[in-house]
Amino acid sequence: AVLTGLDVLLRDHLSSLRGRAIGLLSHQASVNHRLEHAATLLADARGVRLARLFAPEHGIWGAPQDHATIANERDPVTGLPVISLYGATREPTPP
Repeated sequence: AVLTGLDVLLRDHLSSLRGRAIGLLSHQASVNHRLEHAATLLADARGVRLARLFAPEHGIWGAPQDHATIANERDPVTGLPVISLYGATREPTPP
């Protein structure tokens, strides 16, 4: 089987994420070799605290249209907050 970087991360390096608050920047193609999305895999990984998702232009799941301003929201799949990198705020904000 051809493994993706996500497969290798989960297989060989998951221990480096355990016990940490993790933010994930991903889009619809952030999948493993079974086409399972990184957000759901990391949210379900034991000992990993996926704290926030960061969304590019078309969002985490690829639904928004080109050049649409995307608001921050709560992800319907994981329940995590999603911070839009393509929203009204274009600079870092305090945590």
